[in-house]
Amino acid sequence: MRKLPFGQAIYFANLSRAAYHDHIEPLTFGAAKVIPFDQNGTQAFVLDCNDAWRVVFRGTEPASLLDLRASLQCAPTDSGVHSGVALALDKVWGHIAYILQASPRKRVQFCGHSLGGALAIEAGRRWGWLVAGNIVASDRYAVHAYGAPKVFTTRARFPERHWYKRCWLYINHNDAVTRMPPRSLGWVTRMLPEPVRLSLAALGVAGGKYRRLGRVIYFNGARWIPAPNPARMARQYLAALGSGSLDDHGIDNYITALRSQIPQPPTEGGA
Repeated sequence: MRKLPFGQAIYFANLSRAAYHDHIEPLTFGAAKVIPFDQNGTQAFVLDCNDAWRVVFRGTEPASLLDLRASLQCAPTDSGVHSGVALALDKVWGHIAYILQASPRKRVQFCGHSLGGALAIEAGRRWGWLVAGNIVASDRYAVHAYGAPKVFTTRARFPERHWYKRCWLYINHNDAVTRMPPRSLGWVTRMLPEPVRLSLAALGVAGGKYRRLGRVIYFNGARWIPAPNPARMARQYLAALGSGSLDDHGIDNYITALRSQIPQPPTEGGA
């Protein structure tokens, strides 16, 4: 698959795995320094890689109640964003955006796995609004998200028409997390009594259908391919109900699947 940047995909997958630790070694990822953030359960690292800022968000930790709340708090906001993701990002976004703007770099790249991938996607959208109109800056940012749940409903708006082309969404085989929240969940609020709907609206919660937005790259068990057709995807989803959906979600399995696509040099004496 020519369009998939496997070198970048593996780099950002490894960085996403490193974010699960309390410390990231700068030299391991070619960074001059690493700036950590940890605010009420949301953890992120900003890497100064000379001509690039790279921002990685930690994914879900099962033992963290704050992480679980962010994942389950999936009613969409009035702006069409997964509310748990939006609230979790709010905790650190002001600090991160200040750093990125105070000392501009040629490129800005966001990444993460699971909940961290969802945070990276929304951070990429917010960054796009900040640099909208700046031709140079707006041309040099991207998102790499691994095993991320859906972030946007049809109500969401973006800084440019083809914003999705900046966002690489990696889905490993039967990974169940990438199918959450269900597409119709955003419309549930319409079934509630009017007083409840008005109360939710006052809190910024609204309707809309969830959708996956980005360059979907799917691992079918043998190779990475562009988003498969709906029928094939449906078969994979049915298979996921009984086989490997949680195993496929692990970041280590994403890295293994990505590395399997890289041609290996012949062994000694081999063809």
